[in-house]
Amino acid sequence: MHDLLHVRLPLRDLLPEDDSADGFDNGAKALSISPVHVQRYMEAAERALASAIIHGPRPETKKLSVSFGGPAENT
Repeated sequence: MHDLLHVRLPLRDLLPEDDSADGFDNGAKALSISPVHVQRYMEAAERALASAIIHGPRPETKKLSVSFGGPAENT
């Protein structure tokens, strides 16, 4: 999440442990996802997005128009 949203949150504890089969967690038998997994991933995503989205007044915007062949004008 840090790479995607540039937020540092302790989300690891929200996520369920990966299943394992025959001692491996990346074998076809272990690659399943339950409704509980989906719910936990959604909760972690919602928490990360809530931290990344800034609420409050919008910043001031400026318009800039550029004519080809001429200098830029602030409007």
